[in-house]
Amino acid sequence: GVTASGVAQAGSFTVTPSAATMGVGSASNYSFSYAASTLTVDKASLVIAASENTKLVDGTVKALAVPIVSGLLGTDRVTDLTQIYATATVGIDKTLNVQNYRILDGNDGANYRVTLVQNDKGIIKEIPVAVISPVASTPASTVAAPPIGTVSPASTTGTPGVSITTVNTPGQGNTGLITVTVPQSTAVSGVGLTIPLPESVIAPAGSGAGSPVAVTLSNNEPLPAWIQFDAGTKALVTSAVPSGALPISVAVTIGGLRSVIEISESQNK
Repeated sequence: GVTASGVAQAGSFTVTPSAATMGVGSASNYSFSYAASTLTVDKASLVIAASENTKLVDGTVKALAVPIVSGLLGTDRVTDLTQIYATATVGIDKTLNVQNYRILDGNDGANYRVTLVQNDKGIIKEIPVAVISPVASTPASTVAAPPIGTVSPASTTGTPGVSITTVNTPGQGNTGLITVTVPQSTAVSGVGLTIPLPESVIAPAGSGAGSPVAVTLSNNEPLPAWIQFDAGTKALVTSAVPSGALPISVAVTIGGLRSVIEISESQNK
């Protein structure tokens, strides 16, 4: 058996009392016997809930946001958290479900009774149809200049054929949204890209001069090694884009104003 005070895992255990004592001079009047019994340690409750996620349609159910965990005890951790959409079609109020998780509790996760909670606030948006060329006129919401755009205060030339569209501008309590469409032929060839960011992202109204800049994935994780923010040109610059790396969602926060840049492949070569 085990001692009750030494049990640290959930389950059923055999315990046996021992070393009973009585007052001085009394123990010799008694004969002690010990009977084993079962100690049951209940599992703790653990809730893993899918998070809200917004992306451009890409034909997959992949979601970049990660589930939220509550109920962990002590130094226990949950890793390998992923979630997916129930369907890959365009729409709002779409269902997101927890896909994977791994509980590190020293007992292969057996210390917890896990409840998975879906999220019904997922969004999959259509890819804007807006191809920018050096001579074509573009809507006011689209960054336009040969061949991609002029970004103030720095000026840089983007990769030909990349479409950059401002869906929302950032403001107090409002996240900006920029969609970037990369030609499928460019992405497949594994070349690098230069994506100049609109002024609404790099110098949002109300941010103030010299405001701190933070660039991460939209789920606040660090950028992968193949994509970086160039502070000099105010552009996202990539090395050779790995196969399957797109779509990707990048967040740029300046002076507390946040913009999300959704980068995906065009459906047309």
